[in-house]
Amino acid sequence: MGVRLPPGSRLGPYEILGLLGTGGMGEVYRGRDTRLDRTVAIKILAPDLALDPEFRERFDREARVVSSLNHASICTLHDVGYEPGAGGDAGTHFLVMELVEGETLAARLAHGPLPFEQATRYAIAIAEALAVAHRSGVVHRDLKPGNIMIAKSGVKLLDFGLAKAARPAVSSGPPDAGPGPTMTTPLTARGSIMGTLQYMAPEQIEGGETDARTDIFAFGAIVHEMLTGRRAFEAKTQASLVAAILERQPPPLSTLQPLAPPAFDHIVARCLAKDPDERWQSAGDVMRELRWAAETAVPAGSTSAPRASRHATLAWTAAALGLLLAAALGTVLLRRPVVEADAAVVRSSVPAPRDFTFQFVGDSAGPVVIAPDGRSLAFVAADAGGTTHLVVHSLATAVDRPLPETDGATFPFWSADSRSLGFFTAGKLKRVNIIDGSIQTICDATQGRGGAWSRDDVIVFEPDYQTAIFRVPAAGGKPIQVTTIDGTTQTSHRWPYFLPDGRHFLYLAIRHGGSGEEGALWLASLDGKENRRLLQSRANAVALPGWLLFLRDDRTLLAQHFDDRRGVLSGDAEAIAENVIYDPATWRAAFDASRTGILAYAPGEAGSNSQLEQIERAGGRSAIFDKTMLLGDVGLSPNNRRVALSIGDPSDIWTVDLERGVRTRITSDATRSEVSPVWSPDGEWIAYGYFDISAKRQGRLARRRAGGVGDEEVLFERQTPGEPLYPVDWSSDGRYLLYVEGAPDRSSGGHIWLLPLTGDRRPIPFLHTREREYDGQFSPDGRWMAFVSEETGGRQVYVAGLSAAAPEQGPTSRWQISSTPGILPRWRGDGRELFYLGVDNRIMVAAISTRGSDLAVDSVRPLFTVNPQLTRSAYDVTSDGQRFLVNTLGDREQLPMTIVVNWPSALGR
Repeated sequence: MGVRLPPGSRLGPYEILGLLGTGGMGEVYRGRDTRLDRTVAIKILAPDLALDPEFRERFDREARVVSSLNHASICTLHDVGYEPGAGGDAGTHFLVMELVEGETLAARLAHGPLPFEQATRYAIAIAEALAVAHRSGVVHRDLKPGNIMIAKSGVKLLDFGLAKAARPAVSSGPPDAGPGPTMTTPLTARGSIMGTLQYMAPEQIEGGETDARTDIFAFGAIVHEMLTGRRAFEAKTQASLVAAILERQPPPLSTLQPLAPPAFDHIVARCLAKDPDERWQSAGDVMRELRWAAETAVPAGSTSAPRASRHATLAWTAAALGLLLAAALGTVLLRRPVVEADAAVVRSSVPAPRDFTFQFVGDSAGPVVIAPDGRSLAFVAADAGGTTHLVVHSLATAVDRPLPETDGATFPFWSADSRSLGFFTAGKLKRVNIIDGSIQTICDATQGRGGAWSRDDVIVFEPDYQTAIFRVPAAGGKPIQVTTIDGTTQTSHRWPYFLPDGRHFLYLAIRHGGSGEEGALWLASLDGKENRRLLQSRANAVALPGWLLFLRDDRTLLAQHFDDRRGVLSGDAEAIAENVIYDPATWRAAFDASRTGILAYAPGEAGSNSQLEQIERAGGRSAIFDKTMLLGDVGLSPNNRRVALSIGDPSDIWTVDLERGVRTRITSDATRSEVSPVWSPDGEWIAYGYFDISAKRQGRLARRRAGGVGDEEVLFERQTPGEPLYPVDWSSDGRYLLYVEGAPDRSSGGHIWLLPLTGDRRPIPFLHTREREYDGQFSPDGRWMAFVSEETGGRQVYVAGLSAAAPEQGPTSRWQISSTPGILPRWRGDGRELFYLGVDNRIMVAAISTRGSDLAVDSVRPLFTVNPQLTRSAYDVTSDGQRFLVNTLGDREQLPMTIVVNWPSALGR
């Protein structure tokens, strides 16, 4: 290639950071895109390739096609460039690609076969990527383990569609010495040989025409190697290797891996057919066969795989248990009773997927739900980077399959035919087909709290966390309200669940800040004619033929006889599970059951105890204190040395000295909840809102000395019952308290007021439109106010201009800061940056510049991802913008889910 590019050198806007490696087409460098401030991979083309004008023309054409591919398992091509040389230098031709961190599949296979569930997951992802590329007319032609990278998020295919244009090169070493160089020609001329020999299709070796089926042959060889740890074709010399590929069949998977399900033998053998017409004709067909096999196949034997990891052994054990599950399913699938009384009870466990953690609590959660046919589970899990994904787990094979394009999904629910899942993400209600991965947006849903899908393709759901239940066609449309919130004893209808008739459903009616007696399960009909209270509860419930499953306050799961036709309970409730995870912040327990007699639940600690975590902007995290308390709102003192918190349910206000760890209780009244602490600009006072724990609550604003001494001073008291009042900020001159009336819901509240702290203290409407506004924050100089508005339908962050001398006159101008949904804006101490919580729980930062009465947003970018316990004030930031205190769910000890088949048989024993 020549002299390597030293760090710091430039190729147009790209800065070279260091060499990553070399390959048949040139050298690969780590680089930085100085325009977008992102790290990339830069491939420098070998000079002899770059000097060939026919190659460059073909290469540029192929690159344009590849750059249009968009799939999670295809390495993205960002740019193609040329840097002119000096003097007689011909210059440098280069590619700019997504930088994928990890190890190649070839390096991983050097240590032996992959666990079955991992190999299956990778195979399906590779087949998906091939299907996407082939539909766009792009064929890889050099698919091999060395061109597949294993990253934290899964597999990535490298050099997609580009290897076809490389030059010929024949390895002089033995065929089993490693992945080896690539045998290719400058163009795809008839008679040329392209591809790495061990993974080449017969038509490639013979110089014939190649197409998508050529990739399918290589794919079959890779799957064979992932499952067995051995190449499909092996020989001592190159000549004998060619003969093996052209003439011999590889050994069946089952002879090398006795536990491989028979269906996989058939899939791989057909991929490796000598005649392209005998192979699978599309990668999409292969993908669907793999998914079907993963969902329905059972391992063929019972001996351990060679060199298998402990996790793989657990997977095989769970898969063997699938035989018992399948047998149980066969006896109950079509029966109306859940299960016969004398059926055997079978128990098993489902651990979190490898490199994932369950996400069972919090606003970004997705507790387990069972498919109506009883064959699969779905849940939300977070990867190592904190990104959440929708995962489907097969009970028959123990295979976990993260669904593509479901990042940030919450609260999934199954369709009646078990083929699709509904879920919430990015302010929308969506559906995903679990067979082909296709996703459809159904309607808006700002912050959904559960859904249910009837056999008539009607979905009932709560679109936001303080609304009634709505219904919408599963194909999409305008939601129609079904239930009505009374506004006094209820603020939310959530967690709907259809009864077996598909016309009636259960839901939980609850009041934010209310007492336990106010929560109840209700039974309603789709036509709105029936709506009645069923029993007291503060959690979701499941209605099955003959049974109602619900949670008791001590996190015990109960079952009680239930006439689902008349909606009547009878007999005594019996305990069927203890210590079920329950999230009091969302009133959701992590359990589900199907009419096939399967129960799934997550055992563990009380669900939503969160921790105060300090996150450095430059990296690094540490817990301020443990998770023994139910934390709420967070507010940093002006000098950044203390933090005020609301703790408990009902909550009190506390302060914590961040240097000494000393905690001071500011309020202590068991008859009411104090929330949303806000510091005065001199750090002497803490203002907060409070309301009585009763049906006749009144909104009040008060303050106390930050040291906890002296009496409480009531600042404002509303004389009529209504929404609670939440302080959100205190002006820097001390003259005004900014507060919000009510939470941001779909029916009431969500208005911003100014409360003068002198004179008659008469509240002044500040932002009080037909839409909801909340999360107000004064800028440090008092000239601006950041807030959240729903005027565009979703939650967006805005900044309004103010008169610093007379903010009571209201906004003089406004600018939209966020382009995607955002909440909880927080200013840096100098007003030059504005932080907010964006989509997928990312802390975003907007660079702000001002000139006179004009404001400009110079840039908006993400800083890091958090796992917040979303409250009215889930985080705060130090005045220098370098440290964030976040009420986070943190890292929990993850226990496996418990699966119980034929659970009713254990009752009465």
